[in-house]
Amino acid sequence: MLIDCSKTVCTSTEARREATGRHRFARAAGRQRTAGQAITLCLGNGQAAAAAGVFAEYLDERAGLRLAPAQWDALGRALLGQESFMPSAWALHAGALLAGDSVGAQKRLIEVAGKAGAAGQPEAAVRLYRTLLAKYPDSPYAQFARENMKLEEKRLVTARDTSGPGGICAQGRTPPSARGAA
Repeated sequence: MLIDCSKTVCTSTEARREATGRHRFARAAGRQRTAGQAITLCLGNGQAAAAAGVFAEYLDERAGLRLAPAQWDALGRALLGQESFMPSAWALHAGALLAGDSVGAQKRLIEVAGKAGAAGQPEAAVRLYRTLLAKYPDSPYAQFARENMKLEEKRLVTARDTSGPGGICAQGRTPPSARGAA
């Protein structure tokens, strides 16, 4: 009986590659689990800045982090306090969606966009308003987002035309229905 060695070697190599791939996946899942536990522990101990720091190290893997909606919200608030607007919006939006609150998720995007504009970061504000309009074209906040996006786009042009620091004097607005609910 003849055995096809090339086929056996090929099958063995494929098995090793597959095992290595599974190992990488398991390692990544373990890293994400550990990061989620670290974030949860930091938030539980009142160390929101440390939780934000751990999250910053896992931005590329954030979708794999398993946190409860309240933890996403607390993490988002910590990131917002550090003026880390895009990660903050992601965390706040994710927390609201996990809680089943689509309108709340939209409010979070509006809130963070307004704070980004007020902090002189019109690029982030425009990006967040665009995100809201793309994800929720029929949102009750769509008109507000369009109006404020135009305002922030004007600030972007003004900032580019103005030399020196402080070229933008942003006055972020929050819609009345989103105030206090975000």
